[in-house]
Amino acid sequence: MCVCVSLRVSLTLTVHPNPNPEQVRLHGGVTLLVELMASLDPRVQFCAVSATMNLAVSDAKSAAAIREADGLRPLVYFLTTASAETATSAALTIEACARNESNKTLLREMGAIEVTLVRVRGRGRIRGRGRGKG
Repeated sequence: MCVCVSLRVSLTLTVHPNPNPEQVRLHGGVTLLVELMASLDPRVQFCAVSATMNLAVSDAKSAAAIREADGLRPLVYFLTTASAETATSAALTIEACARNESNKTLLREMGAIEVTLVRVRGRGRIRGRGRGKG
């Protein structure tokens, strides 16, 4: 699938927060979103993380699919390296994924709890390092 089509899928999932999560999982959407997180374009990263957040929040099975697609590590990474918007979406995605016990254990091992606490201490929100939008 070309990047343009991939980005369109990600943008659609971002704009429509209630996609059919089962269809997204069955058609490789979670893997595609995790791949898009590796983009060098902050806008693509933001769209991919936001779409992943919508899936994780709406469906517990999506949280497991995110782990299986190795999507937790980039989410933890975005907590400290991305724009405020992307970092916030990553934090909300991690929160939704942490409802799954296997994810919770892996997130703990990755240090996600400590990173999140440092980021929100005193402010109640995440502040990203990036200056660009998205």
